Amino acid sequence: MNKKDLYKKQRVIEKVFIKQKMEIYRILERENLLEPKDINKFFSYKNLSKKYPFFCELFKDNKCCHDIKLDRMKCFNCYCPFYDREFVDEKSKLLGRCQKKSKKGKYTKGIWDCSDCKLVH
Repeated sequence: MNKKDLYKKQRVIEKVFIKQKMEIYRILERENLLEPKDINKFFSYKNLSKKYPFFCELFKDNKCCHDIKLDRMKCFNCYCPFYDREFVDEKSKLLGRCQKKSKKGKYTKGIWDCSDCKLVH
C-alpha cells in the first residue's frame, strides 16, 4: 500500500467515526437523554439494539464488537475513546493504535483492531 492509499484509508476511518458520533448525538437529542445514568441505561446493547437496530451492523446478527457479556456492553462510546485514529505509521503502513497501550489489540490488515479488549468504555 502506498502512502496515498494509507492516508485515504485513514480518512475513511475518520468519516465512519464521525458518522457514528453524529448518530449518537441525534439519539441523545431525540430521546431527550441528559442524565449520565439515563444515557448509560439507554445505550446498553440490549436496549439500543431493540430501539435502534440500524445503529450497528452487528445488531442484526445479535453479535457484539467485544467478547463480553451483552448485558455489560454499552454502545454510547461506539468506537473506543482510547482509539487513536490519527496515528499513521508510514514505514510499517499501520493505522490507529490504543492510547492505553492495550496488549489485547492487534493489527488486522494494517488497522488497529481492539475487538479482543475487555475494557468496557
